Amino acid sequence: MRAPLLLLAAPSRESNDKAEHFAAAAEALDVPARILVAQTPEQIMIMAAREPYRYALACSDAFAAPAAALNERARQSACGAALTAALVDKGRGIPMLSVLLDLPMLPQCVPLTPDDLLAWPYAGPLIAKPTRSAGGWSPRPWGYRRFESARGFLDWLAAESLTADFFAEQQRPGQLGPVLMQAAIDNDHVEVASLLLASAGATVICRGYGLFQPHDEAGHGRHWIRALYHADAAPDLAERLPRLAGLIGQAPGWGHGVLHVQGIRAETGFYLTDINLRISTAWDWLMGVADPSFHRRLLASLLFGESFDPAWPAPAMAIDLVYGLPDRGRTELRFPPPGESILPWRMQVEAGDHRRDGFDRAGQVPSFVTLGSDEADCIRRADAFRADCVRAGIASADAPEQAA
Repeated sequence: MRAPLLLLAAPSRESNDKAEHFAAAAEALDVPARILVAQTPEQIMIMAAREPYRYALACSDAFAAPAAALNERARQSACGAALTAALVDKGRGIPMLSVLLDLPMLPQCVPLTPDDLLAWPYAGPLIAKPTRSAGGWSPRPWGYRRFESARGFLDWLAAESLTADFFAEQQRPGQLGPVLMQAAIDNDHVEVASLLLASAGATVICRGYGLFQPHDEAGHGRHWIRALYHADAAPDLAERLPRLAGLIGQAPGWGHGVLHVQGIRAETGFYLTDINLRISTAWDWLMGVADPSFHRRLLASLLFGESFDPAWPAPAMAIDLVYGLPDRGRTELRFPPPGESILPWRMQVEAGDHRRDGFDRAGQVPSFVTLGSDEADCIRRADAFRADCVRAGIASADAPEQAA
């Protein structure tokens, strides 16, 4: 039996969708694939030890380090375990990559005691981010909250009787790592780009921006509502990321893989805010319906060294999430038929408790892809269909349900 490709997935829609897409791509390449689903990196390593494998691909941030360790064990030319552990930790990865890309860095610190925060020279607004988690949700009450100052954060902890819990977790962190306090920038747009590092060279897979809005709970995180991609987006990232190809074989740990980077623009410059060693969920969903060959081409480059064609199916593309619709469990609402250049992805509203299932919140709402001739055309088409979805979704939810 040929050794399979291992797809390391968490028990979430986002992770499962990536794994399913890459499993289909592997089948198209006549490569056996096995999806491993687990809660923790330790469980993944135990499951992976049961049989030979040829390559491990992380479909969740939580499993980037296990994938690197498994690829080292299999003597694959992927990024090493030590480098991967540093990159996926915001406290270490953001400073490291900011230097390599010649970008300024936002003030940030990982406080272990109240005195660490009081001694931090930065005095402006900040956001509390888990160091090893992506997105805008955390299971802890302080995760992704914004505060006006370090003192304001300490006062909030005291008022909520959370001071002891917070600093105990900082000193003995769980799977999501300790919390990073980072300067907050008032901008609802983030710029994103993904880089493929393979033996055939370095290729910018995608470049775009994400549009975010606050959760319903004041001050507690944000969720993305649109990711839009076009050839002029994220210029700082698209220009600088290919430089990393020069590190392969020259700097310890650098090898083949996918690097997805997020940053935010302010009057004082462009700053990195997040790093993932996987393709983004938005891009995975978008290409899953707009160009199903993407995952196959990416896998062929990683496994066989084939050159990667970065061509897109349209000059501008977006994926939208439609929040604000009535919750009817897993029942599909009656939405308008997709117009020209609209590709439905998951057109249903699913019940869920975002306080418990927060990592899956994006998968619980309707979403669709828009193809456009340019950025303005894409936005116009997406805005029109989004408005139609809201009107039709509310109307169908108010209508009596038909008898089975």
